[in-house]
Amino acid sequence: MGKEKSTTKDKNDDSDNIENSSSDDNEKDFTPLEFSAENGEGSIDQDTENLLNQNEQKIIELNEEIARLNDSILREKAEFLNYRKRMNQENLQQEGRTAGKILQELIPVFDAFDLLLATEHNGDKAMEKFLDGSNLIRKQLWQVFENLGIELIDPDQQEFDPTSMEALSVSESEKTDKEIVKQVYQKGYRYKDRILRPARVAVEKPKSQVN
Repeated sequence: MGKEKSTTKDKNDDSDNIENSSSDDNEKDFTPLEFSAENGEGSIDQDTENLLNQNEQKIIELNEEIARLNDSILREKAEFLNYRKRMNQENLQQEGRTAGKILQELIPVFDAFDLLLATEHNGDKAMEKFLDGSNLIRKQLWQVFENLGIELIDPDQQEFDPTSMEALSVSESEKTDKEIVKQVYQKGYRYKDRILRPARVAVEKPKSQVN
């Protein structure tokens, strides 16, 4: 019996020793794990901060690049619009020069009509009919010119304008205080801002302005 008790006591002691040993092992393992976790958490925070800083810098660089590209696009768009506007203006000017040249070639036709219509028919019915028909043709032709933008320069009794008139003769007078067109020898024509032919006129000036 004494032996069995001793054996039982030894088993109990062994059991206590195992529990104590297990408890000691847990305590030994816990401290290093907790320390390692703390170290690991600190390391992750630092890496995250570095990564955020890098991403923030990249975002700044991307925004700067986007702004630079937008500025470049706007400049190129403005240059293209200016180029297109300039080309349109040049095309319009070229069209105007071409149309003006063609119309200028037709001016002698009007001069011929004007000379013809100045003819007296002297009661000749055939001549009268011919002149009436010629006058109708001239009116129709002039209507086409007007639709194209041709303006007639007929400055009779108007103030002399050297930009649209050519003085073929000049006389003096005490009855006027400015230069006046007294007679139109040949009418002029204007196409938009271009003088196709100046009106050829006789001008009367104040006496003090005549050399």
